[in-house]
Amino acid sequence: MSLTAAIARAALAASAGSVDVQAELDAMRADLAGIRAAQGERWLTERRAGEIRALVADALADSSARTSWNASGDRIGWDDGFVLRSSDDSFLVRINMLGQGRFVLNNNTQPTGSQPPAAVPDSGTNRNDQNTWGFEVRRAQLFFSGHVTDPSVEYMFGMAQDSQTDPYFLQQRGVGLIYAYVRKRFGDSLSVTVGRQNAPFTAESTLFNAGFTQMGEYSIFEYRAGLGQQTGACLEWRDDAVRWQGGWFDDVVPIPGNLAQWNSLFNAGVAVSSRLEWKPAGTWAQFAKESSFRGEDLGIALGGGVSWATGRSINSLIGIDASQFAATADARASFGGANAIAQLYWNDDGQDGTDQWGMNLQGGAFLADDVEAFAALSWFRVADPQWFVQAGGNLYLHGNALKLTAMAIVPLGGSFADASTYSLAGTGVSDVANNFSFVAQLQVMF
Repeated sequence: MSLTAAIARAALAASAGSVDVQAELDAMRADLAGIRAAQGERWLTERRAGEIRALVADALADSSARTSWNASGDRIGWDDGFVLRSSDDSFLVRINMLGQGRFVLNNNTQPTGSQPPAAVPDSGTNRNDQNTWGFEVRRAQLFFSGHVTDPSVEYMFGMAQDSQTDPYFLQQRGVGLIYAYVRKRFGDSLSVTVGRQNAPFTAESTLFNAGFTQMGEYSIFEYRAGLGQQTGACLEWRDDAVRWQGGWFDDVVPIPGNLAQWNSLFNAGVAVSSRLEWKPAGTWAQFAKESSFRGEDLGIALGGGVSWATGRSINSLIGIDASQFAATADARASFGGANAIAQLYWNDDGQDGTDQWGMNLQGGAFLADDVEAFAALSWFRVADPQWFVQAGGNLYLHGNALKLTAMAIVPLGGSFADASTYSLAGTGVSDVANNFSFVAQLQVMF
């Protein structure tokens, strides 16, 4: 072999080896690039996951704070109503409402020639059978309550537009005031309330409004015996077993159209009322409503009230010609699925032989978890008719917050010419002689 050929072969071998080494280096570089890319993607993924976890944690913390506003001090939330409050808890506004829409049917027996004039006489009885019916917004009420400066200084203001009057709202078919007071609490037991408020007297005077009644409406007993809302100052003391209230008001004789303003026509000489209750079993919260739902504990409350008013010659419009004294006594029991109420009333109007006596027996029982039957029997000595029966049932779609009521009202004997201060139209009874009335009502409340 020649020297030239040997050198050529050596050059070729070196060249081939260089190519193999370069190929291996290229492969290694590719593998390294792949490893770096994979590590970079994993690092970015882990970083992004960490960021997302932190964002989700912040969102959950914010959501938790909003739902547990009462503990964390957020400014908006829900607590027995929509609530707005300051971060330092010095100011709070709570919004509540009551809406009641109902259908009413009255079967009235009227003398021939009475209204309506188009009535056709019944030759057998010489009387006209009249059926009247219609829909109405019985109550539309909005309440603002809370505290100012600190939780011990409370307030309550309410506006209402009701289709009929009752002891707690005297303005028919118009917007009016219902509750307007400021209350100062001195610890857990003592408080003083100044302004328009429920005058303490009957058992139903302890209810916030008609939405907490068993029948979706105040009883006929309350229409005839209750003092309703009055303007004045009231002191309250309570503990776990005893509750006492006593107040001085503009008057304690409810009069349609009188919003208890002070003037020479409506201001009485003395107008005071008081109520004392003893609760040997249960809680006061149980008796903030009339019905007793299944699963509740036994509750028993005994109570009584007194009122005294004196008139003056200058203010005869308040209906007090002499000293009037009235008293009531009641017993209430909640059995966890059933309840019973018994009430007595006596009034001395200062005139011989005209003392008023009255009573009410009322109760209900749950036939199913959401279905309740109830009945009430009321009697008043100086009234026409003296006896009334109310009976019906409730379908609780969501407790008292959403409730459907159907009720019949039947006067027992006598023509209807109500001798009390009020018409009973708010209960569903017509202002003419009734055979019976029927009421179907849907209630929404929060």
